[in-house]
Amino acid sequence: MLVEQLPEQFPEAVDIIRDEISPLLVDCNTGVKDHYIKVIKKKTNAASVKSVSLIIDEVIDRINTEGPEPETNEIDEIRKDPEVLKMAEQIAQDPMLLKNKIDLIGQLGVIGERKNIALYMTVIDSCLLPMGSTGQKLWPLKTRVRTVPANPIQCLLV
Repeated sequence: MLVEQLPEQFPEAVDIIRDEISPLLVDCNTGVKDHYIKVIKKKTNAASVKSVSLIIDEVIDRINTEGPEPETNEIDEIRKDPEVLKMAEQIAQDPMLLKNKIDLIGQLGVIGERKNIALYMTVIDSCLLPMGSTGQKLWPLKTRVRTVPANPIQCLLV
C-alpha cells in the first residue's frame, strides 16, 4: 500500500522510503527486501537499484545498532528521581568542574595532556552557550559543537 502511494520522482520519495517503508523491511529476509527494492525503483524511476538499497540498508543498520528504545516511563522516573536531580544540580554548580574533569582523566592514565583535555572539555561544555554569543575567532569551536546532542543535560540524566 505504501509503495503504491510513492511519488513518481525518486528525490521526492526518499523521505517516505526512509521514514515509513524501510522500518517495515527490518525483519524481512533478503529475497523479500530485494523484491521491494526493485518495485520501489520502478515506481519512483530511481536511477538504480543501488540508490534505493542504500537508503533502506542505512535505516536497517541504524535500527539494528540502536536497539530498542527505553520506555518513556523509565526515562521519566530517572528525571523525577530527587537524588539524580540533586547530583545533576551539584555538577552544574561546581566551579571546579573543568579542573575535576581534567584530574579524573589524569587519574585514568592520560599523562601530560592537560591543555588538550581542557580544550576538548571546553568544546563539549560550550554547547550550552547560545550560538550567537561567541566571536568569529571561535569558528572551529562552533563547528564542533554541532555534533553534540540538542539537549545534553538529558543525556546526562539518562
